[in-house]
Amino acid sequence: MTTNKLTMDQLGDLPIALSLDKPLDQLLGLQEDIATAETNLKRAKAWLSAALDLRFQADAAKLRKDDGKDFGAVRLEKVEADEQFLIECDLEKKVEWDQAKIGTAVLALQAAGEKPREYVETAYKVGETKFKAWPERIRKLFEPARTVKPGAAKYRITKKEPE
Repeated sequence: MTTNKLTMDQLGDLPIALSLDKPLDQLLGLQEDIATAETNLKRAKAWLSAALDLRFQADAAKLRKDDGKDFGAVRLEKVEADEQFLIECDLEKKVEWDQAKIGTAVLALQAAGEKPREYVETAYKVGETKFKAWPERIRKLFEPARTVKPGAAKYRITKKEPE
């Protein structure tokens, strides 16, 4: 194993082309360090988010209630140790729609003589697994609407144990 470890701090100054000369064990070590850093970052963000929510949720909820709203941004002003702080608390609204019920509503609009496209957007999706399982005559109907593009390449280095 190579002892000259490649670190995340070095990456900003290191041209990518130099990676061609780096031993695979260094790239493996870097890959592992990045995975650990991602895990630690996620854990730290979750902890901080929970701590801020615990500390400011009640005050923010009161301000929202006073403003007559259930969601959105409010600002808290706090003073600690003779320093002033402004805390922005944004509670986003997440809306989910029941697709089957929307379909029923669209049919009701059509039956009433309305134009559903004025009110809703329609998006068709075809799962790739289902597409491949369709009979060929059905696939041929849909093939002109299908475009296949490459996604981002992903590489993972693993160390192979000696046999």
